[in-house]
Amino acid sequence: MAVIIRPRSDWNPSFANGARPAPLPATDGAFLHHSDGKPRNGPQALRDLEVVGQNRFGAGISYTFAVSPDGTIWEGHSIDREGSHTFAHNKKGRAIVLIGNYESATPTAAARESVSQLLAHGVGKGWWNSTRLRGHKDVRATGCPGEVAYQGIAALVARADAILGGAVATPRLELRQGDEGEDVKFLQALLNIITPGAKLGDRKPLEGDGKYGGRTAARVKEFQRWANGMLRFAGVKSGFLDEDGVADEATVASVAFWVPTFQKD
Repeated sequence: MAVIIRPRSDWNPSFANGARPAPLPATDGAFLHHSDGKPRNGPQALRDLEVVGQNRFGAGISYTFAVSPDGTIWEGHSIDREGSHTFAHNKKGRAIVLIGNYESATPTAAARESVSQLLAHGVGKGWWNSTRLRGHKDVRATGCPGEVAYQGIAALVARADAILGGAVATPRLELRQGDEGEDVKFLQALLNIITPGAKLGDRKPLEGDGKYGGRTAARVKEFQRWANGMLRFAGVKSGFLDEDGVADEATVASVAFWVPTFQKD
């Protein structure tokens, strides 16, 4: 199973890489956090987390890994460095932060799958000894990682154990007409960012109602055609999306890739 982790160099950190060296494996395992802000994708979200960590603790970004709603896994501080995330567990533990506030919202399917894949991957790499995952609130008087995310920890661990047992890693996200929920709503929000600049369809925003209806399917198909056109313009000969209006793994990854180009901070 290939797990892609975007390195520190992809988000261009400005401050220290953690406080000091830390031993491996992390015998206290991994701890789940949330950033307690808006769900965001892209490098700027990491840089903003770094500023918060630097201002509070003076050692750059606080977390070992960050997972954005589109399922991207980002390296925070290096795995062999000590972060500033879980009091009394920073040296022997590592942190995974979900970017967003998950007190009442549910992390996307893409983010949940990535956390599970990361837990399993970490066992194989010798970063921690098992898929054990605790919430920040298990060891500290805090609401972190948010009640909804906290209640989902057991499912994350079960999925990670299944992956270690040979389960095939499912696509991070696959949505199609008729689906409903927060994942659809997030996809609609991403497409609304891309739509004006890419001149998709009637250029009117999708409703953002979390219902994968005809307009959302059409907009996905319009994006697929546009993205394939960009590949052809660049002279690429492979990697084209199916122009079927289904948001499969490749389409979602392409949407996530293009969002920063059109996003205005």
